[in-house]
Amino acid sequence: MENYNNPTISLEDLNIFEQKVNQGTISQEDLELINKFMTSIGLQNFLLDKLRELNVLSFEEYVLKVTGRDNDSTLEARLRGTVLGVISALRTYLK
Repeated sequence: MENYNNPTISLEDLNIFEQKVNQGTISQEDLELINKFMTSIGLQNFLLDKLRELNVLSFEEYVLKVTGRDNDSTLEARLRGTVLGVISALRTYLK
């Protein structure tokens, strides 16, 4: 990972993000970096837009929902699946 204004993400970074999603420890900053990287490759706010489709309006709200404070396991699974899908697509893009 490099500076926030011109983000780069490696396959190793994606593996770490994937582990964090599965463990429920991914941070708002991690999600913002993924979103900024996607914007830098022409996919403006792609991750945030995908979360908004699930009525989650911010990365902060995502973190709150997946840490179990909301007790909606179906939504939590859909949110995690969305982020994992984006990570998988980025992995394919970087290969």
